[in-house]
Amino acid sequence: VQPTARLLRTPASQHSLWTAASRAVRVPSRFEVHQYSIEEPEQDEDGIAYDLIVPPQSFKPERVTAYEAGYRFLPSRRFSLDVSTFHNVYTDLQTIERGEAAESLFPVRGVMTQLTRTNAGYGKTYGAEVLAFWTISDALQLSGSYTRLQMRLDPTGFPHNEDGERMDELYAPNMFFVRAYTDLPHRIELNGELRYVGAVPGAEVGRYLEGN
Repeated sequence: VQPTARLLRTPASQHSLWTAASRAVRVPSRFEVHQYSIEEPEQDEDGIAYDLIVPPQSFKPERVTAYEAGYRFLPSRRFSLDVSTFHNVYTDLQTIERGEAAESLFPVRGVMTQLTRTNAGYGKTYGAEVLAFWTISDALQLSGSYTRLQMRLDPTGFPHNEDGERMDELYAPNMFFVRAYTDLPHRIELNGELRYVGAVPGAEVGRYLEGN
């Protein structure tokens, strides 16, 4: 069951307030539950070293509880402004438990490190978005938005790997776009978009601006 509850209030024709709460789960795939494979084998003069992913004894679905709230302002029939916020809480996130490296004869003779999927991760994301839509004329429309995102994963849930710390920085905290739609003669439509994406420090990706 993935329930959702929404509430909308319109105190005046130009103003709307809304809020919502929902819950969702991601069920592990059969591959994640039954995977048994050798990963990243390395060989040198001392022999072979490798990671072995083994099926977990207990692996639960990942869960998220999402909260949203927003406000819409309609000063005219041709212009609207939306401001919204969100807060998502994640539990039972997939992590990789890394065991101690040890000599092994099976499945391959060498130094084997056992990896097991667990649900030790949890965290949250939160942010806000501003969206505007303006119908300048029957032939021209403009829209634009700005999104601010923050992610926080608890690193204590990742005792044997660094995925929590890396994911904490694998997102762009700032995004902005402007889009134009126009109708030309002879049933021709022309759309243009300008998008800005902020830097992603964890992936060493700089900020960029693109249009199409």
